[in-house]
Amino acid sequence: MRSLQSRHAKSTMETPKKLSKAQIELLALFEEDVPEEDWIELRRLIARYFAVKATRLADAVVEERGWTADDFERMLHAHHRTSD
Repeated sequence: MRSLQSRHAKSTMETPKKLSKAQIELLALFEEDVPEEDWIELRRLIARYFAVKATRLADAVVEERGWTADDFERMLHAHHRTSD
């Protein structure tokens, strides 16, 4: 049985993946070392960006479907169990 390391090495060698545009931009932006506190702030900014984006998408669905606070209350207490 091959080891996990040898399987991983083979799989990564077989199909080298192309970097995405975002990855290339980030690599270029951070050619120099970045202090840890800057990395922490950047991670927070990125997390905040995606949280706002997800909230806007959810708000659009709520508006599209016309859901109200009462609808959410019913969903919260509804049982959606499926049988096996």
